[in-house]
Amino acid sequence: MAGQYHYLFTPIRIGQTVIPNRIVFAAHLTNLAEDNLPGPRLTAYYTERAKGGCGLIITEEQSVHPSDWAYQKLIHGYDPRVVPAYRRMTRAVHEHGTRMFAQRDAGQRYLLAPPRTRTHTVARPHSS
Repeated sequence: MAGQYHYLFTPIRIGQTVIPNRIVFAAHLTNLAEDNLPGPRLTAYYTERAKGGCGLIITEEQSVHPSDWAYQKLIHGYDPRVVPAYRRMTRAVHEHGTRMFAQRDAGQRYLLAPPRTRTHTVARPHSS
């Protein structure tokens, strides 16, 4: 099978990161966040995909600002407690040679939290 899908099983460089193969586990909602942080269940979920040979995992969406709370179990990427949680998860995935990228969002399209008085806005990048 490797002959037929030669490139699928070869490494590829994305920026400074070398991905061991071209099998990508795309970002999607799992609802496994605990207290709006990556916890043991989410870590186990991604680790199983890494064990299966996935070369790159893209995490589910994480918010970069408190005003963006699109759904109840959204990971709060702006919360400093997220750093050690992501380190634990990344270490577990790296043990299997898999790399991990994060999907970040500042959509501010939907709010589950009560409205707040905004003193500033979060710039949303636009592609040209």
